[in-house]
Amino acid sequence: MLMRIKNIQGQTWIIVILVLLNLGTLGFIYMHRPGFALSSPNFNPKERMHRFMDKRLGFDSKQSDEFREIQDKHFKEMKGIRKDIMDRKHELYDRILNNELNDEDLQKLSNELAKLYVQQEMINYRHIKQVRAICTPEQAEKMKTIYGHILYHQRYPYSMKQCRDSYMRRKKSFYNNNH
Repeated sequence: MLMRIKNIQGQTWIIVILVLLNLGTLGFIYMHRPGFALSSPNFNPKERMHRFMDKRLGFDSKQSDEFREIQDKHFKEMKGIRKDIMDRKHELYDRILNNELNDEDLQKLSNELAKLYVQQEMINYRHIKQVRAICTPEQAEKMKTIYGHILYHQRYPYSMKQCRDSYMRRKKSFYNNNH
């Protein structure tokens, strides 16, 4: 009787392990199917933004090409400034945690960090201005709505209710404007 219970427990564990292996295999196959690779456009932020703006603003092929050039330049600039910001933050925190930072140095590093944030915002504003320049008046109106939602979500990124409500307003607004 005791041997039979141990045998059933052993079989149960084997079945659980086999089910987990099967699920892992199915997950692996799913993640590596064509069009789902991490390098695909689904996971490329530049490509996702390009498709999004193309679709929402209705760019023609010339505008789409111009937007891609503007966007590529913007992403390169932002990558550099973000790296500078993170480097400065790491330096600041390392020095604080190692007790190597006096008030004068704290003020100096904080000011450098603030200048980098201002520079980052200026890059964003120039980018928006450049995108606006390639839009028709109708597209410019749609762009106001899109960037309004982007800024709103940057301000309140973690509120699911606000995200849902904003999505519903946007969906209703988009539907009413296009039908």
